[in-house]
Amino acid sequence: MILAAAAAGAPVSTTHVVAASVVGAGAGRRARQARWPMVGDVIFSTPLEAEDVFELAERLGEIAEAAYMLVRESDLSRTPPDTHLLAMVLTSVTAFDMLHEALNALPAAGAAGEADAALSSLDAAEHAYRRAIAALETEPDPRREMRLRELYRRAEHLASAVQRLGRRTWYAVCKIS
Repeated sequence: MILAAAAAGAPVSTTHVVAASVVGAGAGRRARQARWPMVGDVIFSTPLEAEDVFELAERLGEIAEAAYMLVRESDLSRTPPDTHLLAMVLTSVTAFDMLHEALNALPAAGAAGEADAALSSLDAAEHAYRRAIAALETEPDPRREMRLRELYRRAEHLASAVQRLGRRTWYAVCKIS
């Protein structure tokens, strides 16, 4: 168990080592008498509550879905990203990178500060969105305007998904503190 976790790059605590050793010794004698549900609880333990792990995973799934839908729409409409869309997406990616650091820091209190910084950086996405919508006023092609408007909307969904992850990260820290 410990070797498999180490090979996979998963974090292994002393609790995991002790529990796996005890289980291994006990299972070597009588495998049927081992308390396997308890083993799963110990081996797959995390410093976060199960609810937080689930919610954070849900938020990560929303980000992946929003990014996929944005790229899909751009591809299907044959509308390459313009400078406004790039600015919106790069802002979301930068905030997501900052949240990656916050998630790595969980459950430490410093994760909240990193999540706050990521949330603050998303203000630039809102400003880019406003500039993009204003620039559509001068777009001569109504079809291109409609396609770009949809891409901007989807980029806004991506930024909102990143924002929800930041808020949930911050909440997970506050719950633990």
